[in-house]
Amino acid sequence: MKEIIIYLPRVTPTFFEVEEYGLLLGTFIMAAGGRVWAGWARHGRGVEIRIQGLSRREVRVGTQFLIDSIIDMHGTLSLVEQTTDAAPLPDLTVHIPWGTVLPRSTRLTKRLFSLLPRKTYVVSRSASNGRSVFAERLGQTRDDAWRRAVAANAVGRVFYLAWTAKQYNEERHVWPQLLPVK
Repeated sequence: MKEIIIYLPRVTPTFFEVEEYGLLLGTFIMAAGGRVWAGWARHGRGVEIRIQGLSRREVRVGTQFLIDSIIDMHGTLSLVEQTTDAAPLPDLTVHIPWGTVLPRSTRLTKRLFSLLPRKTYVVSRSASNGRSVFAERLGQTRDDAWRRAVAANAVGRVFYLAWTAKQYNEERHVWPQLLPVK
């Protein structure tokens, strides 16, 4: 089985915008009957979208409108597309790999919290007095961090994942209510 990989480099948009484009592309792919995983490439310079179950033509037809819209907004868009042998897509019910882009409506649960890799920045989108109620970089153990999330009333609320300090710091300017991570 083959898979199509679309790489969306981060050129001018913010990390947040690149993730949004990746999520939108993923939505189009799933609506067309494909399977998809989106995540930051290891070097953090763009989002990789792995697509399975659709032909290259089906992918292009399903995503052309969105790609044209992005080009209209930013003047340009670099896409790198390749076809390769398919490896299994990550099972997000078992483990969330580094860089995974989760839908913006994802809420913080204990199960999801336990699946995140260490060094992930977890930031609640809920604010109190202009600051996020919970912002933490996960360490090896989760029990204390989870208790702080519960105490901050961040459980069950929408949250954001940042995978690098650079990504986190840039997003703080987009979302000024976010706390500095200790």
